[in-house]
Amino acid sequence: MHKEVFESCAYHYWGLFESGSGALGTLILGGGVPKNFNLQPEPALSQIFGFENIAGYLYDIQITTAPITDGSLSSCPPAEAVTWGKVDKDSFRSTCESMQADYSVVMPFLAKALLAKRARFERWAERMGREQLFKKHPAARGYLRDRDGYQLYTRRDDLIAKLFEAVKRDAARLARESRYPLAVAADALTRNSMRKPVATNGKSSAPLAKRDAAIVAKPARAKRDGARPNSTHAKRDAAGTKPTHAKRDGAATKLTQAQRNAMSGTSAPRRDLMSSKSTRAPANDARKKPARSAKSGAKK
Repeated sequence: MHKEVFESCAYHYWGLFESGSGALGTLILGGGVPKNFNLQPEPALSQIFGFENIAGYLYDIQITTAPITDGSLSSCPPAEAVTWGKVDKDSFRSTCESMQADYSVVMPFLAKALLAKRARFERWAERMGREQLFKKHPAARGYLRDRDGYQLYTRRDDLIAKLFEAVKRDAARLARESRYPLAVAADALTRNSMRKPVATNGKSSAPLAKRDAAIVAKPARAKRDGARPNSTHAKRDAAGTKPTHAKRDGAATKLTQAQRNAMSGTSAPRRDLMSSKSTRAPANDARKKPARSAKSGAKK
């Protein structure tokens, strides 16, 4: 499992079993990757690690401009998160809310209201004492907690180590449950493809390790070292033959008239053939001239 997923699971595990309240809340501004980071621990803890008594967030408040019609992660309301177990299925209708708004506009008003409410609880605590205040207004306990906060990020190494110990205690169960038929077949296929030789055209080639070593040991291209590669052009240059495309290589070779005649299979020069058209009289000249004279005689 990726480290960032394991880290988010460690925070969630602490909130459920070590925080004292046994419940968690999340405030999501916008969505996207930060939203996924917040909501992924519950499915990982309950469905992948298989821990018991894993609950989703009791409070889930999100403020986003993404419309729900686009079906994106950012626009999904808490009601959708219930299907994954990310929020508490028994309380989400009253403790979770998704607001269509720009959080940069809304959050200043929410922060001012929360700070004003904390100041009011502080005044009441001075008059009646904290214990009496907490009995009458249980919500005051959260407002009047230590201002330094829980500092979970600074404790992440310790929290990750505790979650890792919990995973190790269930290592036997995890190994047993992970050996379902499809996983076994996929693991065997992966191992065989890396150990057995690769078949090519009915012949067995070297194993992957030897093949990769041969590729690494293969010398660089000849052109890189200044030498011409052993190609058709190299053989042609070594034999001293002229290229077919003479003009492309800068040569001005031309075939003589005799060579062209020999290639075409005729012995008569082309200019004689061309000049014969001018010396030969057309066959229908004698027939055309009397016709013109008859017409001219009729007119006269």
